[in-house]
Amino acid sequence: MKQRLLALDAIKGLAIMMVVMGHIYTFADNDSFAAPSYVENFIGGLQIPLFILVAGIFSQKKMTQWDEYKGYFKDKIIRLLIPVFLIFPLFTLWHDGRVHLSGIYTYQYWFTINLFLYFTIFILQRASVDWLLARLKQKENRVIDVCLHLTFAVLVYYLSVDFLPQIYPPIENYFVVVRERIAWYYPYLVLGFLIGRFNLIDVFQKHGVAAIAFIFFCLGLCFIRGWQGLEGGMPSYAWCNIYRVIVPSFFVLCVYTLCSWEQIGGKVFNVFVLLGQWSLPIYFVHYFFLPIFLGMRPFLASIVPDQRLGLELLIYFGGAVLTLVPTLAIIWCIKLNPYLDFFLFGEKHRLNIKR
Repeated sequence: MKQRLLALDAIKGLAIMMVVMGHIYTFADNDSFAAPSYVENFIGGLQIPLFILVAGIFSQKKMTQWDEYKGYFKDKIIRLLIPVFLIFPLFTLWHDGRVHLSGIYTYQYWFTINLFLYFTIFILQRASVDWLLARLKQKENRVIDVCLHLTFAVLVYYLSVDFLPQIYPPIENYFVVVRERIAWYYPYLVLGFLIGRFNLIDVFQKHGVAAIAFIFFCLGLCFIRGWQGLEGGMPSYAWCNIYRVIVPSFFVLCVYTLCSWEQIGGKVFNVFVLLGQWSLPIYFVHYFFLPIFLGMRPFLASIVPDQRLGLELLIYFGGAVLTLVPTLAIIWCIKLNPYLDFFLFGEKHRLNIKR
């Protein structure tokens, strides 16, 4: 069990590294000249789904009493919402020279607000599925359990993309970002929950399963390179987007590799575990230290995309390291104080706050 938990922490560490690398591409150069990138397409399609898959795996606790639901939402508010509404004003003061909350959802800190929304939807879904299973007297029927969860995930998808705009047309314009992000990311929370529910982490460590995942992963990359292209051939939130294949196959490969890596040990693995265990604090703090690489986009655009993959990786990884060094130092200093650790990072265990 400990091995599996460390491997999942390492996956979160890989994901937060990809987030920072992606933000080097997005924020390090304000030049409006776009330089389409296979690396950015790859990172952008994987980073958030990996986080949400792991979050789904850890969403196994069953709740039947009202106090349990209250404790659950209290925990999510402390970990996801309070830090955002405290750190974002500090970031605007740092970045804009004034304190404000405008753009808190559409700007950098949208993820934790969205994650809270996904957890809220999921709790409603799980309560509904459990109620239906009880009414059908099929609590132990795994097939019906999986089918109901997948059905609800599909319903949430089409409700956010199609049904709500038809029922109330203004939603089409005013909540397009919310709807698209629910449609794109929420299915991964359900998938992660089912992976944890049926202990599939052990299955993913089998050689045959990893080999099949590798084949699907490579086919997905070939699809992006050969047919979908740099600009993408479909909306990112589309149900049939190729990343619906790439993300699960990449996750299986991560579990297979990192579980094996953990048995061997090593400093690199421990670094990824640390990044994973501090992933939320890194997400909150790293925006303050993103470097500026003026001229990066025009420079990259002057090189044929196929010939700059290595250079892009070097730039994004180097920028991520430059960002993470002061970020980790600040996080370490903040964590010395349990009150700051609680309010800024949502770590309540050191204050003995009960759910």
